[in-house]
Amino acid sequence: MRGFYIPLLAAIGSSGQTYAALAPAATSLSYVISPPVADGGKAWRNAHAQAAELVAEMTLEEKVSVVTGQTGPCAGNSGNVTRLGIPRMCFQDGPAGVRPSLGNTQLPSGVTTAATWDVDLIYACSYAMGKEFYDMGVHVAIAMVTGGPLGRSPYAGRNWEGWQQIHWISHAYMCLF
Repeated sequence: MRGFYIPLLAAIGSSGQTYAALAPAATSLSYVISPPVADGGKAWRNAHAQAAELVAEMTLEEKVSVVTGQTGPCAGNSGNVTRLGIPRMCFQDGPAGVRPSLGNTQLPSGVTTAATWDVDLIYACSYAMGKEFYDMGVHVAIAMVTGGPLGRSPYAGRNWEGWQQIHWISHAYMCLF
């Protein structure tokens, strides 16, 4: 069975399409921030130092408000620290579209799109979902499950939230999400 999936992964990896180029259209940004080059962690040293300085300026109450849940319109809401420019964050649920809300698209579940084996469809659904989360002001989408559920138990009620029971195929699809 594994021999069947290897050509699929090769096809996904060699499709020739670069979806990252579409990121500005999805987010309304005029730029794309590239991930740092893997150099043993050195690329993150500056960011870590800046974060440490920011945390050092925060009071205990401010730290607690940022890392604990707050009341608000989203499934999860963080506090803000206005004096340091840290905004309130909205974490919203929706593995098949933004919920609960009116006027958004109910998209097929991950396992449904995965069953088509159509990487363009998976990307199109992921793009549409990301755009709707962004358009509704959501900062963090609690969407497609990536590290499980892997569907190893038929009694697991969340199997539909992932793409595939085979972890490396799930990873290949996640690269499109």
